[in-house]
Amino acid sequence: NPASTNKRHFWEKGELGKGADHWLETAEEVAGSWWNHWDAWIKSNGDKTVAAATELGTKAYPELEPAPGSFVLAKAS
Repeated sequence: NPASTNKRHFWEKGELGKGADHWLETAEEVAGSWWNHWDAWIKSNGDKTVAAATELGTKAYPELEPAPGSFVLAKAS
């Protein structure tokens, strides 16, 4: 479902520090998708974009092998 349909809900502003159940009990339920709130936050706080890399890897993090990578093709034992 697209976020714009508002068929879902999420929780926010729960009290921290007393576990997940307590957080959920004290949180506020908000109608709609959290994606819309996140998108607005990104646009107001992180509007700097950078060009995509033209090469894989860096000196600090070199490419190990071509995609998709052997771990994708490995069978679970």
